[in-house]
Amino acid sequence: MASSRETVLCAAPPSQGLAPVLLATLLSAAAVLVAAPVACAQDRITLAEILPALAGSELGALDLAPAPPPGGVRVLSRPEILRAIAEAGRSAEGLDIPRTARIAREGEHLDAEALTRLAGPAVAEAMGPCEVSELAVRGEIDVPSGERSVEVDRPARLDGGAVAFSVRIGVGRFLGRVTGQAILRCPEPVVTPGTGVTARVAIGAVRVSARGVCREAGRVGDVVRVRIEDTGGLVEARVIDGSTVEVVR
Repeated sequence: MASSRETVLCAAPPSQGLAPVLLATLLSAAAVLVAAPVACAQDRITLAEILPALAGSELGALDLAPAPPPGGVRVLSRPEILRAIAEAGRSAEGLDIPRTARIAREGEHLDAEALTRLAGPAVAEAMGPCEVSELAVRGEIDVPSGERSVEVDRPARLDGGAVAFSVRIGVGRFLGRVTGQAILRCPEPVVTPGTGVTARVAIGAVRVSARGVCREAGRVGDVVRVRIEDTGGLVEARVIDGSTVEVVR
């Protein structure tokens, strides 16, 4: 009986000069365990994951079934694999399909506590100049293994007290989103209604400035409404300091 063998997804395709006996070995496993590195984690299972010798071929790209979630496992039986091949109008002749194929996706389950720890530094940076006194991220998520990016969508204006936000967690092509709430302690606004400011705007490589008057209070980083003195038009601008804003629209 053929022994079980572990196959790693996204390994280099077999060399054209591969000895026939090794090629036969690749196709003869009775049971296959497929583990996908995060950089190659697909959301579908292809035939090449089960028969690596088919990597790079049209037949190898044949879609068999949805992949398991990050950190999960899915087992496909020989009848399931043969049925998927037949439904695609292809022949399995000459292919030694294993009795079972166990497909795994490396990953980690993050609960609310783990998400709060992960998002904490990014939330603190995004909420500046306010200080985060309490933080809670809600929900749970399964993410692939690998280097993670964390981005926080903060409100355009920050006030002390409770603030809702969302967090985007990326790993390679994976992108997950969760929500949370922070309790903020914020400094006094640096501009108030009636404060005269210089409103800057970038037009391509050219920077233009005009005098304006703030219509509402704001701290550094907040977006406030500003009336441009020369035109009387209202714009939205991000507060840079107590005398300068950057027009955003």
